[in-house]
Amino acid sequence: SWDLWVTGPVHNATDTGVNTSISFAIGADQGTCPVKKAELNILGYTIPEQAFMEVASDDPDQAGRGLIGLSPNSGSLIYAALGNQSSADSPFDRIFREYPSTPQFFTFHLGRHNLTVGDQKNTGELTLGSVLPQYQDVTNQPKVEVFVLPDEFAIYQHWVVFLDPDGIIGPNGPIKLKSNITNNGTLVSLVDTGFTLAQLPQYVNGEIYSGLKGAKLENVTGLGGELWTFDCDQAPNVTISLGGQLYPVHPLDSSRVFIEDNNKTICFGAFQPRIPGANDPTYDMILGESFLTNTYVLVNYGNLTDSNSTSTSNSNSNSTDPLTYSSSP
Repeated sequence: SWDLWVTGPVHNATDTGVNTSISFAIGADQGTCPVKKAELNILGYTIPEQAFMEVASDDPDQAGRGLIGLSPNSGSLIYAALGNQSSADSPFDRIFREYPSTPQFFTFHLGRHNLTVGDQKNTGELTLGSVLPQYQDVTNQPKVEVFVLPDEFAIYQHWVVFLDPDGIIGPNGPIKLKSNITNNGTLVSLVDTGFTLAQLPQYVNGEIYSGLKGAKLENVTGLGGELWTFDCDQAPNVTISLGGQLYPVHPLDSSRVFIEDNNKTICFGAFQPRIPGANDPTYDMILGESFLTNTYVLVNYGNLTDSNSTSTSNSNSNSTDPLTYSSSP
């Protein structure tokens, strides 16, 4: 996502008089929301009059919760709704302008939580312009260039990268891949912390899970979409290859546990066949939480910020060094 939104009213917020829409990848359209402004304090930075969407909810437990978008500002709905004013930039863009000495990168590490579906007590760490002390080696890791869309498609820009050729290794070795984007064995992947389950082409999922005991492809009520289920006393090995480096996925991250209403326990693949809501013509797959918990990721904005340039035409240069991964313990 590109934008900041918050559920419920924010103290001392001012209304811009402008509305815009908010929606998510899987059909959860939140309708039209008012755009407001308020002081934002985050990661030690203070931004006056930060624009955000105020999302209504009937659930009082959701009040004060929200989302901060980390994608390049070019796709921001708020930025467009407020007439492309620099004051309407997304939070990190505002920080880079207000604090010009801040290095223009962020890092994140997603912690693990209870693998039973429904447990939302996730943990993690986010930094801006600095690296966590225990992961300083990330700056020495191979760099993975971002797939930058042409200027006319810049509003759809996300953090999208190329895997290495045949860059998914399953239980039986490297999987023969075919991209719908590159027309070869190099898949194009969106990197998205908001997707719990990685989304892969269906034939890739078959290579990973079909050989497990009790494996079958089925729809499970409450999980949304078709996925592989299997007996719970096993988990497959999966490795992703990026920038010439292998990133093994912990076997417990390649599966999830779901307890049905009748207390029946189901184990299913955390690398899921792409569901209809996750389809997009600009990438083949999505590396979500089930992969990202195995990495520490540094993302350099390069010139994909409004404070650097309004054009993405030269963003493929070495100076972007956009995605750098380090294996996590």
